[in-house]
Amino acid sequence: QAVIRFLPSKNDEQAPFAILVNHGFKKNGKWYIETCSSTHGDYDSCPVCQYISKNDLYNTDNKEYSLVKRKTSYWANILVVKDP
Repeated sequence: QAVIRFLPSKNDEQAPFAILVNHGFKKNGKWYIETCSSTHGDYDSCPVCQYISKNDLYNTDNKEYSLVKRKTSYWANILVVKDP
């Protein structure tokens, strides 16, 4: 069994992890992979989020909404204590 330890933030004022929000999907044979501006607190500038809101995809097209919606990931610095 592996053992890891989460390392503290370099700056005491910051959380010891980063939250990243992105959109990644394939539509019409082309990939769109971009960091959502909401990662930095700007919820109005993302063209994909604007498209979702304008077309009310959450309520009208759940299939397309699940394809283009925001995906959140969490990143942290860790120390691998034991790697079997």
